[in-house]
Amino acid sequence: MQAQRIQMDNSLSEMQRKLGSDQGQWRISEAEYLMRVANHRLTLEGDVATSITALEAADSRLRDTHDPAWNSVREEVAREIAALKIAPTVDMAGLSARIGGLIRQVDQLPLRDQGGIPPRPPQASESIESLTAEGFNLRKILDDLWEGFKSMMVVRHHDRPIAAMLPPEQRYFLYQNLQLKLEGAKVALLARDEGLYRDSLRAAAEWIEGNFEMEAGEVQALLAQLQGLGGEVLLPDLPDISGSLRILHARREALEKQGERQ
Repeated sequence: MQAQRIQMDNSLSEMQRKLGSDQGQWRISEAEYLMRVANHRLTLEGDVATSITALEAADSRLRDTHDPAWNSVREEVAREIAALKIAPTVDMAGLSARIGGLIRQVDQLPLRDQGGIPPRPPQASESIESLTAEGFNLRKILDDLWEGFKSMMVVRHHDRPIAAMLPPEQRYFLYQNLQLKLEGAKVALLARDEGLYRDSLRAAAEWIEGNFEMEAGEVQALLAQLQGLGGEVLLPDLPDISGSLRILHARREALEKQGERQ
């Protein structure tokens, strides 16, 4: 929010410099710019808070003209601000944090008829080990990453016999694929792509049901959280705030024509 305000202020300062000393003219131009920002942020990003801030700033510019010719625009701006203040909002940061928490839980889920510790990634070939010190450093990094990864795991003991273990690389990618599906949901969330968001969460749930131990409490808990996230609305119905901009354009055009006749 702070960065967006700084960007708006910088743009307004540049506009004022170009328009020169005609304060009435640059205040109207500033108001128009701010109203465009409000429409852009709301329409493309659903950013209610920034839209309110921009419209309030636009109203301030119109007020400072001390010209009653713009009262009809200000009245429409006031109606739009009031509508935005009661509009539904989406806690994007909160939803993103919830998905991030699920991604961190993936490594702790037990596979179906498997132990609970994910397998070590496929071993590097002997040719890599025989390379220069640069190759050795890469192998050491992989080893260190695995040790840290393994330290977060919990061994699961099952009451029933454990089936034959999957190949290590296959077990590793069962976890990796689930994490990628959740990352996809997070990206879709930030892009406000509701269809892709729901599809990604659904794919993650189906992957869990097909590959992980469904009787485990942590698996059931994660599935419940996925279901809750899937019920979130990313694109709520938002008010139309383009009316004030249309009125401003119409009023300015009328004033310009009036000036030409005089």
